[in-house]
Amino acid sequence: MKKSAQLILLFFILLMTIVHAQAEKTDPLYKTIISKDSLFFSTGYNTCNIGKMESMLSDGFEFYHDKGGFEDKKKFIIDFKNGLCRSPETYQLKRVLVDKSTEIYPMYKEGKIYAAIQNGDHLFYEKIGDQAEKLVGEAKFTHLWILENAEWKLKNSLSFDHHPKQTTDSDTMFDNDQAMQNWLKENNIPTLGLGIIEGGKLQKVNVFGDTKKEFQSLKMLILM
Repeated sequence: MKKSAQLILLFFILLMTIVHAQAEKTDPLYKTIISKDSLFFSTGYNTCNIGKMESMLSDGFEFYHDKGGFEDKKKFIIDFKNGLCRSPETYQLKRVLVDKSTEIYPMYKEGKIYAAIQNGDHLFYEKIGDQAEKLVGEAKFTHLWILENAEWKLKNSLSFDHHPKQTTDSDTMFDNDQAMQNWLKENNIPTLGLGIIEGGKLQKVNVFGDTKKEFQSLKMLILM
């Protein structure tokens, strides 16, 4: 077998290993990590509930940011408290997970799960004073969740590829209620029906916004 053919075969073997290692969305581990992500960000980060955040971090927590550098647990909490959460009445930053991007991989030791890697994309929304909340950025992330005394703790967080973003992709909006609700507010649209057509057939429909409004206010956006 030629060397090039051997390399291609090795690549596909590694690819299939990664695919099989990834936890399915129906897997209890997947659901657990998504739940922990929601608790940490939706309940903690997005509401400046620093106590909740701190309780979910491992004592050895390390944070790596491609713009802000490295922080240990103590510095991360102090900077978060004195920075983004210094005045939540006048400025708020909200992180929203792009559900479709999430990948979770179990880590085993002696046949038992001891940790999990979570990869994905997240969006950031900014609210200044009484102004409407708006999408301002996007980034990728990798989290290492580890079991400590039978509790899941966030051990390492890498946030990278940060870049400005003002519009939300149609696929992201369809699968992310929060992203869609923010888009509706930005464009002063009370209600929106979003459908996807594949092969000439309507495959999926979601309705966002105030569904109690009269039908005349419903605007349909069909993605071909």
